[in-house]
Amino acid sequence: MGLLDMLQGMTNAPGGQQGGRGGMSPLTMGLLALLAYKTMKGEGPLGNLLGQRTPSGAGTPTPGASGGGGLLNWLQTRLGGASASGTAGTLINGGTAGALIAGVLLAIANLVISAVYFIWTWTNPDLRASLGQRALGLNTLNASDGATLTRPQAVRRWLYLFGLVAFASAMQSALSTTSLGTLGSLIGLLVFAYEIFLLWTTYQSPKKQGYHDVQAGTVVVKRA
Repeated sequence: MGLLDMLQGMTNAPGGQQGGRGGMSPLTMGLLALLAYKTMKGEGPLGNLLGQRTPSGAGTPTPGASGGGGLLNWLQTRLGGASASGTAGTLINGGTAGALIAGVLLAIANLVISAVYFIWTWTNPDLRASLGQRALGLNTLNASDGATLTRPQAVRRWLYLFGLVAFASAMQSALSTTSLGTLGSLIGLLVFAYEIFLLWTTYQSPKKQGYHDVQAGTVVVKRA
């Protein structure tokens, strides 16, 4: 939901053409970055699991041990000398591994919630649009006959519109707080380029169908 929906929906009359776009909101991005940072510092539930602190006098730490030992200390013990010298050691000792794991977990949670919400609203015959689209008076329909989207159609549309962008954005947030910040910036550029591509394909299409809609056989139209 967003700029693509407005561009596509304002162009298409009821029964006409296409739309919709989205990604992670600035608020979601900020929360992901904050959680990743707290995880690196050993704070919060994920920090306790992934944290690097080891209780004084403790022996071999175990995954999830209380007192902040956590998964990373357990991994360090198992890796032995290799963790202190190789790439694995750099990642673990530098806190990068914790941030990456946190980023993956947060990305998965974000993807699941996003998928359930959009697929359900698009395929619900009483809605046929996300709440944001309904506020703009838009519907997301089957491009060939104007019918309610089937579940496979909705899944394809969500994957091309939100899935890749949401996961990449979460990983970018996680990497930006680590020594792999340059890689995070590269991912951010790729995400930006893909979103520009979706806008460009929408603008170029006579029916205002972006790449995501063409792949799913869908169209966003003004509600009658």
